[in-house]
Amino acid sequence: MILDLEDGFKLQISLREFLKKVRAPTIIINGTNDLSTPVKFAQELNNGISGSKLVLVDEDHMFIRTKPDLLIKNIIEFLDENRELY
Repeated sequence: MILDLEDGFKLQISLREFLKKVRAPTIIINGTNDLSTPVKFAQELNNGISGSKLVLVDEDHMFIRTKPDLLIKNIIEFLDENRELY
């Protein structure tokens, strides 16, 4: 992550070390044709968050707007699978 600070300074930080601290059930949904958030980043999240579920859909970045039912379907399935945790 790069933060733009005042006076043209930029600060680059990585939050990867914090992924292992996530304890909540986590679903990561990513489009396989997403050019702004490539699948490799979703895979990195999935590898870093213990017990997370990665769902890849054959869509681009905007599928959450163009096909919201696809997003909702996967979220509902995930919530049903983890019902005992809520």
